[in-house]
Amino acid sequence: MKNITGKKILVIGATGGFGSVISKTLDEYGARLFLHGNKESEKLNKLQSSLKNVDGTVLADITKEQQVENMYSEVVKAWNDKLDGLVISSGSTPVATEIKDTSLEDWNYAINVNLTGPFLLIKHASPLLKKAGGGKIVVISSIFGIETPLNRGSYGAAKHGLTALVQTVSKEEGASPNIIHINALCPGSAYGENAERAFERTAKEKGISVDEFLKIKTSKIPAGRLLYPGEVAEATAFLCSDSSNYINGELIKLTGGAIE
Repeated sequence: MKNITGKKILVIGATGGFGSVISKTLDEYGARLFLHGNKESEKLNKLQSSLKNVDGTVLADITKEQQVENMYSEVVKAWNDKLDGLVISSGSTPVATEIKDTSLEDWNYAINVNLTGPFLLIKHASPLLKKAGGGKIVVISSIFGIETPLNRGSYGAAKHGLTALVQTVSKEEGASPNIIHINALCPGSAYGENAERAFERTAKEKGISVDEFLKIKTSKIPAGRLLYPGEVAEATAFLCSDSSNYINGELIKLTGGAIE
């Protein structure tokens, strides 16, 4: 992989399960980072202090356009109009419900966080990336943006919309001299705190132990295990590098061969 040393990359959702590992991996590869968090100032400061190449941090609600614009103003100020990459690792998984039981409030929340936010981020990043000569956008989506199971209607709808957004932008921005490459990683079940809480909740609903639930779940994965966040981070670093210059508009499944 061609290195990404010195590339200026904004990481959205940097304090999340995937976002924190992605930030650490990009930092190890020598990228210059600007880290975003939603409300977690303490976690954001702690993450910044653990890394070597952070040029700034910002708190912003990515579903509010003015806050997104203000965030990019801070990025531009720190990097003198230079932006090489954007990693979107924000999102929220709502409680599993059937569509008939989904409230409008829960539906709107899923759409706003998982689709409207990325739309605003990409909309306002594109001119900066093009001005800098082109760049990379990596969206951490979900396998549910490709294959949606029962009880995930609002989340699946948002992630399928995100899939369409990625493919549309790749076509709109992929033919100009200053190309923006945009791709989505679509992880399946992964290890991490959020997943563990979900596993505990589902196991309880099924009346079995977490270990029993995980045994059943991993038995359906050819790889025989769940995804490690570090594997998402390595894939992200590759897509931010020049080694991925012929990859654009792709939805890359990270499921260990499983069909969710």
